Amino acid sequence: MTDPRTRIIEAAARCYALSGSRGATTRRIAEEAGVNEITLFRHFGSKEALLDLVVREWGAMQEPPSLPDPPVDPIAELTAWVRHQHEEISKWRTFIRRTLAEQAEHPDAIKTTCDSSTYSSAHLHAYVERLREHGFLLPASVRRAQDTPHACVMLPATLFTDALWRDLMPTMFAGTAEESIAAYVRLFAQGIGLREEYFSSSTAEAGASGDALRLAS
Repeated sequence: MTDPRTRIIEAAARCYALSGSRGATTRRIAEEAGVNEITLFRHFGSKEALLDLVVREWGAMQEPPSLPDPPVDPIAELTAWVRHQHEEISKWRTFIRRTLAEQAEHPDAIKTTCDSSTYSSAHLHAYVERLREHGFLLPASVRRAQDTPHACVMLPATLFTDALWRDLMPTMFAGTAEESIAAYVRLFAQGIGLREEYFSSSTAEAGASGDALRLAS
Protein backbone atom coordinates (compact mmCIF):
# COMPACT_ATOMS: atom_id res chain seq x y z
CA MET A 1 0.00 0.00 0.00
CA THR A 2 1.34 3.43 -0.92
CA ASP A 3 2.33 5.92 1.78
CA PRO A 4 -0.24 8.52 3.00
CA ARG A 5 1.47 11.45 1.28
CA THR A 6 1.32 9.78 -2.14
CA ARG A 7 -2.28 8.68 -1.59
CA ILE A 8 -3.27 12.24 -0.68
CA ILE A 9 -1.63 13.69 -3.81
CA GLU A 10 -3.32 11.11 -6.03
CA ALA A 11 -6.67 11.65 -4.31
CA ALA A 12 -6.36 15.43 -4.68
CA ALA A 13 -5.69 15.04 -8.40
CA ARG A 14 -8.79 12.86 -8.83
CA CYS A 15 -11.03 15.14 -6.77
CA TYR A 16 -9.78 18.25 -8.54
CA ALA A 17 -10.31 16.68 -11.96
CA LEU A 18 -13.87 15.69 -11.11
CA SER A 19 -15.05 18.67 -9.07
CA GLY A 20 -12.61 21.54 -9.48
CA SER A 21 -10.83 23.42 -6.73
CA ARG A 22 -14.03 24.36 -4.90
CA GLY A 23 -15.44 20.84 -4.92
CA ALA A 24 -12.13 19.27 -3.92
CA THR A 25 -12.54 19.94 -0.20
CA THR A 26 -9.96 18.73 2.28
CA ARG A 27 -12.57 16.42 3.79
CA ARG A 28 -13.34 14.84 0.43
CA ILE A 29 -9.67 14.47 -0.47
CA ALA A 30 -8.90 12.90 2.91
CA GLU A 31 -11.77 10.42 2.56
CA GLU A 32 -10.65 9.54 -0.97
CA ALA A 33 -7.10 8.97 0.29
CA GLY A 34 -8.21 6.93 3.30
CA VAL A 35 -6.73 9.33 5.85
CA ASN A 36 -8.07 11.98 8.20
CA GLU A 37 -7.87 15.72 7.58
CA ILE A 38 -5.27 16.17 10.30
CA THR A 39 -2.90 13.95 8.31
CA LEU A 40 -3.55 16.00 5.18
CA PHE A 41 -2.78 19.28 6.94
CA ARG A 42 0.29 17.81 8.62
CA HIS A 43 1.76 16.88 5.25
CA PHE A 44 0.70 19.90 3.18
CA GLY A 45 -0.45 22.72 5.45
CA SER A 46 -3.43 23.79 3.34
CA LYS A 47 -5.59 22.75 0.44
CA GLU A 48 -4.08 25.49 -1.73
CA ALA A 49 -0.56 24.19 -1.10
CA LEU A 50 -1.68 20.66 -1.86
CA LEU A 51 -3.32 21.61 -5.17
CA ASP A 52 -0.28 23.67 -6.15
CA LEU A 53 1.87 20.62 -5.53
CA VAL A 54 -0.47 18.44 -7.61
CA VAL A 55 -0.05 20.81 -10.54
CA ARG A 56 3.75 20.83 -10.16
CA GLU A 57 3.88 17.05 -9.89
CA TRP A 58 1.78 16.73 -13.01
CA GLY A 59 4.06 19.16 -14.84
CA ALA A 60 7.14 17.17 -13.86
CA MET A 61 5.59 14.03 -15.33
CA GLN A 62 4.87 15.76 -18.63
CA GLU A 63 8.52 16.18 -19.60
CA PRO A 64 8.60 13.93 -22.68
CA PRO A 65 11.17 11.15 -23.03
CA SER A 66 14.18 11.84 -25.22
CA LEU A 67 14.21 10.73 -28.82
CA PRO A 68 17.17 8.49 -29.75
CA ASP A 69 20.64 9.89 -30.29
CA PRO A 70 21.80 8.92 -32.82
CA PRO A 71 18.64 8.21 -34.84
CA VAL A 72 18.37 4.76 -36.38
CA ASP A 73 14.78 4.23 -37.54
CA PRO A 74 12.98 7.62 -37.66
CA ILE A 75 9.45 6.35 -38.30
CA ALA A 76 9.65 3.73 -35.55
CA GLU A 77 11.24 6.15 -33.11
CA LEU A 78 8.73 8.92 -33.79
CA THR A 79 5.82 6.46 -33.62
CA ALA A 80 6.94 5.20 -30.21
CA TRP A 81 7.42 8.75 -28.95
CA VAL A 82 4.06 9.98 -30.23
CA ARG A 83 2.25 6.93 -28.89
CA HIS A 84 3.78 7.47 -25.45
CA GLN A 85 2.77 11.15 -25.43
CA HIS A 86 -0.76 10.30 -26.58
CA GLU A 87 -1.17 7.73 -23.81
CA GLU A 88 0.07 10.13 -21.13
CA ILE A 89 -2.17 13.01 -22.20
CA SER A 90 -5.16 10.65 -22.51
CA LYS A 91 -4.53 9.38 -18.98
CA TRP A 92 -4.57 12.94 -17.61
CA ARG A 93 -7.16 14.48 -19.91
CA THR A 94 -9.84 14.98 -17.23
CA PHE A 95 -7.30 16.80 -15.09
CA ILE A 96 -6.12 18.91 -18.04
CA ARG A 97 -9.67 19.86 -18.97
CA ARG A 98 -10.24 21.05 -15.42
CA THR A 99 -7.13 23.24 -15.49
CA LEU A 100 -8.34 24.76 -18.76
CA ALA A 101 -11.76 25.43 -17.26
CA GLU A 102 -10.25 27.09 -14.17
CA GLN A 103 -7.48 29.04 -15.88
CA ALA A 104 -8.48 32.33 -14.25
CA GLU A 105 -8.22 30.81 -10.78
CA HIS A 106 -5.10 28.72 -11.42
CA PRO A 107 -2.92 30.42 -14.05
CA ASP A 108 0.10 28.37 -12.98
CA ALA A 109 -1.71 25.20 -14.01
CA ILE A 110 -2.25 26.59 -17.51
CA LYS A 111 1.41 27.53 -17.71
CA THR A 112 2.34 23.96 -16.79
CA THR A 113 0.08 22.61 -19.53
CA CYS A 114 1.59 24.98 -22.10
CA ASP A 115 5.11 24.18 -20.94
CA SER A 116 4.56 20.48 -21.68
CA SER A 117 3.84 21.29 -25.33
CA THR A 118 6.87 23.59 -25.46
CA TYR A 119 9.07 20.77 -24.16
CA SER A 120 7.70 18.45 -26.84
CA SER A 121 8.45 20.95 -29.60
CA ALA A 122 11.98 21.42 -28.28
CA HIS A 123 12.58 17.67 -28.27
CA LEU A 124 11.36 17.43 -31.85
CA HIS A 125 13.54 20.34 -32.98
CA ALA A 126 16.61 18.67 -31.49
CA TYR A 127 15.71 15.32 -33.03
CA VAL A 128 15.20 16.84 -36.49
CA GLU A 129 18.63 18.43 -36.24
CA ARG A 130 20.11 15.02 -35.45
CA LEU A 131 18.27 13.55 -38.44
CA ARG A 132 19.80 16.25 -40.63
CA GLU A 133 23.29 15.67 -39.25
CA HIS A 134 23.05 11.92 -39.92
CA GLY A 135 21.76 12.27 -43.48
CA PHE A 136 18.14 11.20 -42.98
CA LEU A 137 16.71 14.39 -44.53
CA LEU A 138 16.60 15.64 -48.09
CA PRO A 139 19.11 18.38 -48.98
CA ALA A 140 18.08 21.89 -47.96
CA SER A 141 17.89 22.79 -51.64
CA VAL A 142 15.10 20.23 -52.10
CA ARG A 143 13.15 20.22 -48.86
CA ARG A 144 11.40 23.25 -47.42
CA ALA A 145 13.61 23.78 -44.38
CA GLN A 146 11.45 26.70 -43.29
CA ASP A 147 8.60 24.25 -42.67
CA THR A 148 10.50 22.41 -39.93
CA PRO A 149 9.69 24.84 -37.07
CA HIS A 150 6.01 24.73 -38.03
CA ALA A 151 6.04 20.91 -38.20
CA CYS A 152 7.62 20.74 -34.73
CA VAL A 153 4.76 22.85 -33.37
CA MET A 154 2.00 21.20 -35.41
CA LEU A 155 2.70 17.63 -34.24
CA PRO A 156 2.48 18.30 -30.46
CA ALA A 157 -0.55 20.56 -30.96
CA THR A 158 -2.39 17.95 -33.03
CA LEU A 159 -1.41 15.19 -30.64
CA PHE A 160 -2.60 17.22 -27.64
CA THR A 161 -5.95 17.94 -29.30
CA ASP A 162 -6.48 14.30 -30.27
CA ALA A 163 -5.63 12.87 -26.85
CA LEU A 164 -7.61 15.53 -24.99
CA TRP A 165 -10.86 15.45 -26.96
CA ARG A 166 -11.11 12.15 -28.86
CA ASP A 167 -13.41 10.57 -26.26
CA LEU A 168 -15.85 13.51 -26.40
CA MET A 169 -15.67 14.25 -30.14
CA PRO A 170 -14.83 10.94 -31.85
CA THR A 171 -16.24 12.01 -35.22
CA MET A 172 -13.68 14.83 -35.37
CA PHE A 173 -10.87 12.32 -35.86
CA ALA A 174 -10.39 10.01 -38.83
CA GLY A 175 -9.77 6.40 -37.83
CA THR A 176 -8.63 4.91 -34.56
CA ALA A 177 -6.08 6.53 -32.30
CA GLU A 178 -3.39 4.18 -33.62
CA GLU A 179 -4.28 4.98 -37.24
CA SER A 180 -4.20 8.69 -36.45
CA ILE A 181 -0.82 8.39 -34.75
CA ALA A 182 0.60 6.71 -37.87
CA ALA A 183 -0.83 9.52 -40.03
CA TYR A 184 0.52 12.26 -37.76
CA VAL A 185 4.01 10.73 -37.89
CA ARG A 186 3.86 10.34 -41.66
CA LEU A 187 2.77 13.95 -42.19
CA PHE A 188 5.45 15.18 -39.80
CA ALA A 189 8.09 13.17 -41.64
CA GLN A 190 6.95 14.70 -44.93
CA GLY A 191 7.02 18.16 -43.40
CA ILE A 192 10.63 17.87 -42.25
CA GLY A 193 11.80 16.33 -45.54
CA LEU A 194 12.58 12.77 -44.44
CA ARG A 195 14.11 10.81 -47.30
CA GLU A 196 11.67 8.43 -49.00
CA GLU A 197 13.75 5.32 -48.22
CA TYR A 198 13.27 5.88 -44.48
CA PHE A 199 9.47 5.95 -44.57
CA SER A 200 9.20 2.17 -44.27
CA SER A 201 9.67 0.71 -40.81
CA SER A 202 9.05 -2.91 -39.95
CA THR A 203 9.68 -1.95 -36.32
CA ALA A 204 6.84 0.57 -36.35
CA GLU A 205 4.52 -1.99 -37.94
CA ALA A 206 5.44 -4.51 -35.25
CA GLY A 207 4.71 -1.91 -32.60
CA ALA A 208 1.25 -1.32 -34.05
CA SER A 209 0.65 -5.03 -33.69
CA GLY A 210 1.47 -4.97 -30.00
CA ASP A 211 5.26 -5.19 -29.71
CA ALA A 212 6.60 -2.47 -27.45
CA LEU A 213 8.81 0.16 -29.02
CA ARG A 214 11.60 1.33 -26.74
CA LEU A 215 12.41 4.99 -26.31
CA ALA A 216 15.87 6.23 -25.53
CA SER A 217 16.54 6.37 -21.82
